[in-house]
Amino acid sequence: MLKPPTKVFDIFLHSLDLLERNHLSRVGHASLRPEQRSAFLLICAATLIALAIAANVYVRNMQLQIWHSAAPSTLILDAPTFSTADAPFFLRHAVNIQRGDSVHSFNASRSYPNNLKTDQEPDDHSSMRDNPLLSVVLAKLASSNDESSLLAVGNMVLVATSALTAAAIAICFGAAGYWTQGAIASLGGGLSTAYLMRSSIGRIDTDQLNLGLMYLIFGLVVFAGRAPSRLWCFGWCLAAGLLANLFIWWYGKPELIVIAAIALVWLLCCLQRNILTVLAGTTVFLALSGIELFNPLNSSYLKDVLAEASFIFPNTFGTITEIQTASFAQILVNTTGSVEMGLVCLTGLALFLVRHPVIAIAYGPLVAFGLLNFVIGNRAIFYSAPIMWFGAAFLMTTTARFIAANLSEGGNALRRDQTASILAASVALIVAWINSRTAY
Repeated sequence: MLKPPTKVFDIFLHSLDLLERNHLSRVGHASLRPEQRSAFLLICAATLIALAIAANVYVRNMQLQIWHSAAPSTLILDAPTFSTADAPFFLRHAVNIQRGDSVHSFNASRSYPNNLKTDQEPDDHSSMRDNPLLSVVLAKLASSNDESSLLAVGNMVLVATSALTAAAIAICFGAAGYWTQGAIASLGGGLSTAYLMRSSIGRIDTDQLNLGLMYLIFGLVVFAGRAPSRLWCFGWCLAAGLLANLFIWWYGKPELIVIAAIALVWLLCCLQRNILTVLAGTTVFLALSGIELFNPLNSSYLKDVLAEASFIFPNTFGTITEIQTASFAQILVNTTGSVEMGLVCLTGLALFLVRHPVIAIAYGPLVAFGLLNFVIGNRAIFYSAPIMWFGAAFLMTTTARFIAANLSEGGNALRRDQTASILAASVALIVAWINSRTAY
């Protein structure tokens, strides 16, 4: 006799099978499925992804040249300075790492005199992990701890992370079988106003890689859900958990990992369809991520007053530009370049939801980040930019493939389908570039 939890899960799987058969009978047209793999398609997709990466690097490098040409107001000792108030925090941490000073000494200086006693403790149990990962990277790459070296490295890292972010976004959607569409998402998302303003030269801050790490985690989660075997599934869960652990060190927002874990549970339930795989895979992911229990309602964004060191301060976060709420129209402009393009993107996402509801629901949090604008302000909008452009790419390639399939029944159907997809993706790449606010 089956145990109740197993029986409930079996009922869920049976209902899912019925829904799947009914769904596929309605949306089974070849143009709505991922393109069939071939050497031609993979080469073209790799070329488009390379162009997207190159475009992201080109724009940041162009900004770097503008900073150099605007000397001396933008330079310190011949190195570009910074444009965000968070940069000195990470740069100073890097100096401490290179000098071999403890994290406690940094905190004592930063919160003097509250942490002075902590600095005087004889035993220092801090580790490299106690330092921000960005600062560790800067300290390891810089030749010395002087301002010029750290600033030069800090701004060059921005160029490198723009390439990593573009590649991560492409992998995220490639995991679902849509590599060419992922290329458009990586270019449009990486160069959207919402993200470009947070990852431009001078923005030595964690935002430069937050987008890439978040999308790559979701990509690994999708790989786990679509894995051909339990062993591969656990392997992808392990990779996703290790990356989540790195993300926690980089940014320290466990709620983002929980969102990815929910998407993982959903995909494992719907695609792997084995309760042991669901439980084991999710456990591996969460255990390796290293997240701890937290109260999501304890966020500073949700409080009227802030208590610190026996003082009570009014919450004035609302005066910060990046926390102010944007209109829905402005969200579309910041993520896609215009309201009209935003509506095209949303139409494509709606079509993707109709064709691939399971995968679309897993990607859903990436869209929902834009809606967080109405809770924590516009700072989270940039997370939604790549998936918006994926929607546009999916709509354009699907339309082209549908037309190609119905235009003629002769010739090589596979080559015709893939050619239509690549041509549409190439046009979409140009559209994404034109709609990007790359002027600086």
